[in-house]
Amino acid sequence: MKSNKRFIQFLAAVWILLFHLWIPVTATNMELFLIKTGYIGVDLFFLVSAYSLADKNIEYVPFIKNRFANIYTKYVIFAIIAFFYKKMTVIRLIKMLTMAELFEKGGGAFLWFIPAIMIFYLCYPLFLRIRGEKKVLIALIIWIIAVIMLDKLVGYTDLLIVINRIPVILAGYLLKKKATGKWYMLSCIPLGIVLVYCFGYQHKLNIPFTDFYYVLAVPIAIGIFYIGGYIKENRVWEILSTGTLEVYALQMIFGVKLSGWLYRNTGNIIVTNILVIIILFIFAIALAKIYKGVIQIIESNLKGVKNGL
Repeated sequence: MKSNKRFIQFLAAVWILLFHLWIPVTATNMELFLIKTGYIGVDLFFLVSAYSLADKNIEYVPFIKNRFANIYTKYVIFAIIAFFYKKMTVIRLIKMLTMAELFEKGGGAFLWFIPAIMIFYLCYPLFLRIRGEKKVLIALIIWIIAVIMLDKLVGYTDLLIVINRIPVILAGYLLKKKATGKWYMLSCIPLGIVLVYCFGYQHKLNIPFTDFYYVLAVPIAIGIFYIGGYIKENRVWEILSTGTLEVYALQMIFGVKLSGWLYRNTGNIIVTNILVIIILFIFAIALAKIYKGVIQIIESNLKGVKNGL
């Protein structure tokens, strides 16, 4: 199965942006459903990442170095920006940079998704090294045991926002490794909509364990991923998906104030919503390009120094 990865990344980024910043225009059930289920954008990112790496022969150390250089370094930069802009304490900055805040606050941590995806990159290549077809079943059993221990025995639920994404990660792996019928994939859309509407929108299901509603987003994530296969790959999606991480960071740091400022000056909710999306993506893409250029210059200089030695 093949999907348009760039389109899915762009869609996921926009959906998360709607979740955080979209001001309701009609306040209809349909609009509110779309806004309040924006957390599924995170599931799409995990699914796409797992799918993309599923058949790759990953050299662990170089891979982790690359992920830290391209993702965690950006996180550090945005953490420092937020430290000064939001006048945070030094203690909180240290917790952010060491990713300790994720374990302390879960989804309430600063840019929690970035430390979470880094944990995924640390663990997923190790999962891929396990031989045998039963490793998915083993991973699911370990996930269930971990959730029960944390939720029921310890009462620690902050990290379940991450741990309960394990099923969608495994779904991404299976989509790459197993052939799946067209009608089965299409059926995931209506099933996913019903599950998310009933247990992720109208009521957030927390049984049999806390944050179980994240698990119920797996079918709709699979269905959207499948539909992405019908979206033609082109330069537009490549450009728009360039700064998805930056869009996430910018909206969390400056988004609320930007939205408020635009609304005060336009007095129009629709115009405000559209401008917020456009402005954030423009700045995000620009930042991503600048960062890439700086990294290339640094790598080129380091290569030159090594050659000189």
